[in-house]
Amino acid sequence: MIRLTQAPSHLSNFLINWVHEYKKDTLDRTHMNSTNETLFDHPHPYFKNIKIKDIKPIMCKKFLNYLTSQGYSNRTVRKHTQYDV
Repeated sequence: MIRLTQAPSHLSNFLINWVHEYKKDTLDRTHMNSTNETLFDHPHPYFKNIKIKDIKPIMCKKFLNYLTSQGYSNRTVRKHTQYDV
């Protein structure tokens, strides 16, 4: 019997689940560490207490602008915000 668990309501919980459920078997150790660092250094603290259902497109755009204001190039921001599910 397959038991479904409740989907995480906060983005931070979703990111943790996504990495461990969908990426752990497809990435080597180096890429897994890099993915963890990328996700948990940037979107995790920025969206920490926000529920997924409350995230609006403007919030995502402001997050991308925030990354650029922190000195990241547009290329780096694009590279680190596009993941295959």
